[in-house]
Amino acid sequence: LTNYVSSLTATTHGVFFCGYASGSSPLQLFFSDGTQEGTRALNPIVGESPSRFTEPAIQFTTGPWCYFSANRNEMWRSDGTEAGTTKLATFPTTAYGALSAWATGTQMIVAVRDFSIDSQDVWSCPLAGGSITHAYPPAGADSWQILRATPLGEQFFFTARNADGSVHLMVSDGTEAGTRELHVPLEDGHELYDIDFTRWHGAVYGFVASWNPATGSPSYTLYQIDGSNDELTFLADFDHQAGFYAESAWREQEDFLYFTAGNSKGQWDLWQTKGTPGTTRIKKNLPLRHYLRAEWDQYVTASESGIYYAALGSPNSSGLSLWLHRGKSGGSLRLTRPEKWTASGVPFFSWYPWPYQSLTYDMVGGRLLSFVSQGTTTADDHELWSMNPDGTRAKSIWKAPGPMNGSEATFGFRGTTPHGSIFYFSDGHGIRQIYRTDGTRRGTRLISDHSTGPGMGIPYGSAQLGDQVFYSLSSTGSPVTSLWKTDGTPEGTMKIVAADGTEPQPVLTGRMPSIQGSLYFLAHGNGGRLQLWRTDGTPAGTMLLKDEWSGGTPTELTAAGGKLLFTVKFYSSILWQSDGTAAGTIPVPGAPAFPVEDGPSS
Repeated sequence: LTNYVSSLTATTHGVFFCGYASGSSPLQLFFSDGTQEGTRALNPIVGESPSRFTEPAIQFTTGPWCYFSANRNEMWRSDGTEAGTTKLATFPTTAYGALSAWATGTQMIVAVRDFSIDSQDVWSCPLAGGSITHAYPPAGADSWQILRATPLGEQFFFTARNADGSVHLMVSDGTEAGTRELHVPLEDGHELYDIDFTRWHGAVYGFVASWNPATGSPSYTLYQIDGSNDELTFLADFDHQAGFYAESAWREQEDFLYFTAGNSKGQWDLWQTKGTPGTTRIKKNLPLRHYLRAEWDQYVTASESGIYYAALGSPNSSGLSLWLHRGKSGGSLRLTRPEKWTASGVPFFSWYPWPYQSLTYDMVGGRLLSFVSQGTTTADDHELWSMNPDGTRAKSIWKAPGPMNGSEATFGFRGTTPHGSIFYFSDGHGIRQIYRTDGTRRGTRLISDHSTGPGMGIPYGSAQLGDQVFYSLSSTGSPVTSLWKTDGTPEGTMKIVAADGTEPQPVLTGRMPSIQGSLYFLAHGNGGRLQLWRTDGTPAGTMLLKDEWSGGTPTELTAAGGKLLFTVKFYSSILWQSDGTAAGTIPVPGAPAFPVEDGPSS
């Protein structure tokens, strides 16, 4: 398999999952009993198309059965065998439809969505297949959408948004006659906009979120929802946002339903309830490293020997420890001990390098430099630290000038100059700055501010050329991109301009390989064509090499053997080479042409 598109879904016979056998093959449904011999596709490829069904999507499981939608408007089930994989029902839909399904007792509830008008219909059908029954909305009703849904026993609870934007709480037994609205008490002037569901100990609980359009003030109320009558059991009101944890088997075994709610300090409190107002209260005296405080449900799992969970091992831990909690009144045993850090902050390692080619650490003058987070919410939360390679003699040499927040908030090292290492800082609010550091507080200085003025923009890709660092800049003005260089000083930081006054507009995410003292890069030209440029940082050494590709598109620059290599995509990819002159930029003699999907990436 080249790619998984669904997680493993378990039945009493094995696991089901969807995936692709190759990069260009159709989506298939697979079953596995845990052995190589027992792993098979349930819609094997015949020729170029899957047999039996297409577009499988797992919906739910019961016992040995995996229920899935296929062929856009059909419900199927499988026990993992060819004979046990059968179609159950066909539902009316449009060319732009999709199915979602839930199990309720002896039947399934299926929501059929029409994306062309963004509306849904609810149907029911026996779990073993057979005739389908329309449940909602009534004939002639306006279009509407399911927002959230949960089954319990033979009932199906869901919230529906009608064409006028109003939200309603509904319960259904799978028939039109058995589908009705439940009354949701609201404060005067408030409108319902969401209900978050969870199930615990045979009951449905809902966080009712409403707001006052006149004042904009929200309200959050916890109810126990009983579909046998039209009343909701009030449990508690909250001034701040509240929510449930994901449902899991180990939470069902707890004596209380636990959930979180915000407080006036901007923090989250752990709450508990048994389904009555008197038992709905904050959980007190809970140890800091308790499994109920686990941030994610995948950090906790139950076993016969107790509950295993991941939590901080100690105040100076650099990671999580594995713990075992035995019994409801027993203690917790730490099973693993992660390493400790020696500084007072947590090393920050970006999971996604942005801007491109940036790192959150560097070596300068034999000292390790690393950005750290002190775990606070103050403006100087993020700092740059200098330390020995073994972590000793650590100290802060730079504080972020403001709090970091937003999708643009980032920092990273970009290269090295004789004056120090170059790093970039963005607070996510519009501050975008280039700094240099020699590893000391005094030697860490701002060299270019791209927050305002003619050089306003967001630094992206970077490259090292000799003692200078080059970087591309994105802006909202004209040109929309530009190329800059710095030697680590303010006066040595400038935009690259050719001798004729042309300002090349580099592709932001493109590579900039260096060959024989020059950088090569792709840039945007007239008419949307890409151009090949080179620069040594001087006006005379900045020149356009080629901007005509016979209808193709150049991509993926790389250096090899003293030459620049890149592909030009037509209906296929062709390998080109360049010696730095226009005449020497030609296809590689005798190189094969690759299909676009399978061509070389560099």
